[in-house]
Amino acid sequence: MTKIKSLKVKIGRLQRKIISLEKKEKIARNRWTKEYHRFIKSSKDLATIKKYGTKKEAKLKEIINNWDEKTVLLTINRDKIRDKIASIKEEINSLNTKRAELVKDIESQTRETNDKINQIFAVNNIVISALDSRDSFLETHVYPNLIDENGKLLSQVTLLSSDKSRKVVVLTNTIHIINPELASLAQEKIQDFFSIFKEKIESEMDKETKLLYKLISELLIERKSFKPGQYLYQFLSTNIDEKDFPELYEAQTLLKQSLGSKKSGAYIKLYEKSGIKNSFKPIRTK
Repeated sequence: MTKIKSLKVKIGRLQRKIISLEKKEKIARNRWTKEYHRFIKSSKDLATIKKYGTKKEAKLKEIINNWDEKTVLLTINRDKIRDKIASIKEEINSLNTKRAELVKDIESQTRETNDKINQIFAVNNIVISALDSRDSFLETHVYPNLIDENGKLLSQVTLLSSDKSRKVVVLTNTIHIINPELASLAQEKIQDFFSIFKEKIESEMDKETKLLYKLISELLIERKSFKPGQYLYQFLSTNIDEKDFPELYEAQTLLKQSLGSKKSGAYIKLYEKSGIKNSFKPIRTK
């Protein structure tokens, strides 16, 4: 659109230039016409003159004699202006052609973009419809298998085809939750640990203390809350001596108590294999 706008501005500027040149061409044309009529009148007046040797006769002869040179000069000046007008009109035609081609390209690109968008939405509608149908089927016929005869929610169930070439693994999502109050108390204990060790030089610590100090640093430094992850689980699984590190031992106990989980929904995994001896390969589900 910027290129089209730029061309439109340029064309407008050239069109205004043509208007100015056409005014000049009209003036040049009128000058030639005026001088031509003057030449014709002088020729007629000279032919009918009755007194010779007068100033009038000399003036008429001067006008007639100068006509050939004057008409050439006036015509050259007029034609130069006409040539400029013709050149500018040609440039305008060229720019108009270029602008039309740009408009055509943009319209083509717009149609292509619209077609792509429409196709994406159409495909997405098909996918969403298929997913809705699949989810509806899973809710009705598959997910109920996660509940055993005692009403307990199982973590997973595997369905295997009769020829053992396909299997569906039905699972439940597990969300880990941390009790904020207990985590806050644990954080205070860990801060106490840092207060004790912050003045110690690293070289003064034994190997196990260094590892523990590094782990706690990764776990807590500049964090205001705990999140389930590698460092938290590593800290919880670390064997901490209550006598040597009472603050960390209490913090670990509090975090273990704060950590919980709940089931948040079900999902499936699909697998397929081509032969009995081959291994199952996962199949995309989304």
